Amino acid sequence: MPKTSKLKLTSLALCLVASPSWAQTSNDISSAYFGIGFESVNYSEKVTIGGQTVETDSWTTNLIQRSGSYVAVGDKKGFYINTSSSLLANDTTEDWNYGNVGAIQQNQLTAEHQAVDLLGTYRFTPKQGFMLGARYQKLSFSRYDFKTTSNTPTWLDVTPDTVVSETATSFSLAVGYEYDEFFNDTSAGMKWNGQFVASIPFYSTVTNTSAPGLSFTDSFSGYDLNAHLAVGWYISKRVIIAARIDSNYSNRNTVTEGLSVLPDNNTITLQSAISAHWSF
Repeated sequence: MPKTSKLKLTSLALCLVASPSWAQTSNDISSAYFGIGFESVNYSEKVTIGGQTVETDSWTTNLIQRSGSYVAVGDKKGFYINTSSSLLANDTTEDWNYGNVGAIQQNQLTAEHQAVDLLGTYRFTPKQGFMLGARYQKLSFSRYDFKTTSNTPTWLDVTPDTVVSETATSFSLAVGYEYDEFFNDTSAGMKWNGQFVASIPFYSTVTNTSAPGLSFTDSFSGYDLNAHLAVGWYISKRVIIAARIDSNYSNRNTVTEGLSVLPDNNTITLQSAISAHWSF
């Protein structure tokens, strides 16, 4: 083949490789974020004693961080890694309410919450997607400074110097929906981002210092509901400052290990944070 023909074929091949119509490109954009804010944690549990229900009630407020990233894999697929953890825990008063009697015991309580989400997404429109993945969650709390009240019954033994700590960890299967216009819509104005995720723990374990040596484990018992909504403003086409609200509801059923019982319990966390988002 003449040299001129070889040069023409080589030039044509280079043009085809460089052409946007032949090269595989992605309109989706990878990004990361970091935020600081506050969370309120409500932990409550319920157990029946003597035909009456004993319920606890408490709210504690913590300083928290939220961070994570989204990695685009083509135009329609990608995955999220999101984290949340308490940075500074405060204490609060917890009441133990017995039937219609009222509070029969009080104590101080501190609680810390951590979560990690690994979620793959498929965008069925440029801004909407279905998500599937896994969620890790840990709740740790300590009770101390136990006190009696004017309603304390004689059968209740209250020891003020007792400290009870508990750690509940779960690994869950998650499915969800997302709406995102942070970096795929560069028009002026506010930008919205939101997710709703439901999950079921396929493995959960609890340790409690009042039952040393025991580990309370369960599978596919209870559920989690998580949601967040964020509104952002462009600083530049690659940087967004956002205000966000996150909520979590966790339900766990009674777990029995030998003669020890962990009662039904619920955890609600409400978070508000200011976060910086940047694309890469």
